[in-house]
Amino acid sequence: MRKNFNKLATLALSGMMVMSMAMPAFATPTDYEKAGVWKKVLYTDLITPAPNTAFKFKITPATETEVTVGTTKYQLNIAPATAVKIQDAEFNPANDRFGAVIADKDGTPAQGRQFTKEVEIQVKEADLGNQYGYFLFNMEEEKTGYQGINYSYAKYKVLVYREQGKEPKAFVQRADNATGNWMQNAKVDTIYNNYGMHVPPVNPDPNPNPNPNPGPNPDPNPNDTTHDVLIKKVRKGNISDNKNTFKLKIYVEPDNQPAGKTESFSYRVGPVDPTQQYTIFEGGQTNAITVDLTAGGDGVHIGGLTVGDKVHVEELDGTSYTMGVGSNNTNSATYIQNLDETAASLAAYKTSFNSVKDGSEVTVTNTKNGVAPTGIIMNVAPYAMMLAVAGGLGVVFVNRKKEEE
Repeated sequence: MRKNFNKLATLALSGMMVMSMAMPAFATPTDYEKAGVWKKVLYTDLITPAPNTAFKFKITPATETEVTVGTTKYQLNIAPATAVKIQDAEFNPANDRFGAVIADKDGTPAQGRQFTKEVEIQVKEADLGNQYGYFLFNMEEEKTGYQGINYSYAKYKVLVYREQGKEPKAFVQRADNATGNWMQNAKVDTIYNNYGMHVPPVNPDPNPNPNPNPGPNPDPNPNDTTHDVLIKKVRKGNISDNKNTFKLKIYVEPDNQPAGKTESFSYRVGPVDPTQQYTIFEGGQTNAITVDLTAGGDGVHIGGLTVGDKVHVEELDGTSYTMGVGSNNTNSATYIQNLDETAASLAAYKTSFNSVKDGSEVTVTNTKNGVAPTGIIMNVAPYAMMLAVAGGLGVVFVNRKKEEE
């Protein structure tokens, strides 16, 4: 009898151990798990590298008590905002560099580039509690203020469906922008942003008032947010020392607004043709690059500039010349602003400016003049006259001496 009891106890204990080992497999997950995906698409112009930023989304509980999917109404459960998390869409110019070349909205080829990132919708079941069925959350893109990016101002919903014994599912749906409420048949799989492409295939949802200062009217060109500049070298003067190539040190001082932001900015430098070899360099004086420019050549092209980015140029080996600088554009003030032409800067072989429109051009001029030929004749004329007078007096003296003899 005792042996049978011991056997039963052993079997029961073994069963409990097996069940305890199996329990975690059926327990509610306490961490975030993938419940759905959607895409983040970012447009740029042809010569703007990927931004160094992450697109983030804010989640809050929705106030609706029911939603209609198809023709069926579903009652909604209530859960905290922590039950859902949207994965950040991260971009990095070192890894992403440039997007795929695409046509614009009108079908004109090779007018911009496109980056595409897959983003997870993640759910923490532990925060859903013991409830099953549908859960609804509000979602909005955070406007983190990265210069040059047009963010989405649309309102979205995240619908989560949880069924017992199965992994939860989630998807994103457009909400009514005026009321923020659920909209029927408005499921979306992509959210768009623009970073300088003039006519993107899809516009980000427009800000109702993107330019509140100085007036209430929206910006007529809201997508023209990144610009380029072509820097050329010209040599002038009547003395030539056969020097035809000059070294310039260039760096971009980024516009890190709003104040206190630590995000970095990168730019493309290379030939005008975007298919030719290029370099991506980061903003800041410590990241300055050195380029060789041929006088009268094609120049060097910089892309990815916003209106607040200041381009600094320093001549390294033209100190025997007089430096000058100017804009080549008609109505130059609409292309180049804050051009430093002060005597002190040019004497130090430096200048700086802001490019505020695509197609900007700046020329750095080196001039070397010598003494004009007419000046040389005028300078030696008095000495020549003195020699002529002396020679004349000598002839007179010799002739008189002969007569006396």
